[in-house]
Amino acid sequence: MKFCEVESCGKCTPCRIGSVRGKETLDKIIAGEEVAKNMALLDDICKLMTEGSLCAMGGLTPMPVQSAIKHFPEDFEA
Repeated sequence: MKFCEVESCGKCTPCRIGSVRGKETLDKIIAGEEVAKNMALLDDICKLMTEGSLCAMGGLTPMPVQSAIKHFPEDFEA
């Protein structure tokens, strides 16, 4: 998410704003703040970026996050 935040061309909103909000949400999850709520928000952000981004970078950015959540859910629990 941080890479996409820095490298986004800014042409489409899902990538430009989604990557910023995704990074902020991940930071909140790591800090243990309202983990269940933020996990749901992160899922929504990932879906929005995957389905709404105009380029491959924005559409593929959420995939490592979704993969980590799927295969290592214990790392995201409070």
